[in-house]
Amino acid sequence: GQLDLRTSFTLDSATLDGRQAWRCLKMNDRCIGRPHTDSKSNIADMAENTQTAPYLIHCSTTDSISHDTRARLPSEEATKKRAQRIRHRPRAPTCLAELEIENDDCTSLAGDLMLKFDNNDEKKRIIILATNSDLDILEKSLSWYVDGTFASCPQFFFQVLKTHAEIPNPNGAFWVFPCVYIVLTHKDTSTNTESFQALGALRYFAPETIMVDLRLAYICLSLGNEVQVHDYSGT
Repeated sequence: GQLDLRTSFTLDSATLDGRQAWRCLKMNDRCIGRPHTDSKSNIADMAENTQTAPYLIHCSTTDSISHDTRARLPSEEATKKRAQRIRHRPRAPTCLAELEIENDDCTSLAGDLMLKFDNNDEKKRIIILATNSDLDILEKSLSWYVDGTFASCPQFFFQVLKTHAEIPNPNGAFWVFPCVYIVLTHKDTSTNTESFQALGALRYFAPETIMVDLRLAYICLSLGNEVQVHDYSGT
């Protein structure tokens, strides 16, 4: 029988050849049919990997289907616009050397620029992310908290150093704000130290105490100030 595209379908399973099987939401025990689709759109594949004109992409993807089915598909204009969007979207870098970050592309949710430092080193990349207001808070803070994480690193990177600032609030307690994120490709001593030297060059920071994992305590000395360093156990 013919497939009615006005019916709603849900993904049922994936086949061994990479196709996807769908089932009708109105399916009953007597209906065991499954439409199949390729996991990758022909439109997206042609737009990304060929120079075929959008009009010809639309024609090539609709020529082999019936007139009734074609009438229920997106219009030619919609298909052409989709192909153009795919073709003009930025390509994901395949290695660190291809990763180029423009300042205008790196903003907070509020639209503030965040890229404060990028050494563009293909072997030991160091990127510092913070807004100007974040640096204002960190500059005023006398107590910092520094920690490194490996679990949430973006592709091509190995470590993220997070610096939090402690600020007193009107109730006599303290707020702790995340202020700076330093994204690194390595976790060795020289890379960590260089990253904090780059941070220290952004403003005049003068914290009195820094709470830090002892494996990172040495980087605090790169700020050039007399500072008390404590590990998380309070020693």
